[in-house]
Amino acid sequence: KIEKVGVVELIRDGQRFFKLRPNDRPVRLILYAQQMSAPAVGKDHREYSSQLSGGRLSMIFETKPFPEIVKIVEDAETYSLNRGDAGEERIGADSTSRSWWKPVTRNL
Repeated sequence: KIEKVGVVELIRDGQRFFKLRPNDRPVRLILYAQQMSAPAVGKDHREYSSQLSGGRLSMIFETKPFPEIVKIVEDAETYSLNRGDAGEERIGADSTSRSWWKPVTRNL
């Protein structure tokens, strides 16, 4: 969806959904992650999976993890590992030869 409509429309879509469910904490966290990722994703939509799995949805300040967000992060990591952030198969490369640098903390 990001590739077709852009990051701004994705955020607007999230804001419309949030108005319907204003007390939904996972929706708020996802919307916040999208807003924080907008500069990078606006330049290159392929950065979306890395932005989400790289810490934007870390939930470090939450008392319990939300299953919805855990699933989104897992899906983003799987996408990044299996298809790469480019979202296209690399010619001559198999899945075992791919690598992915993922932050393990929020700070470098």
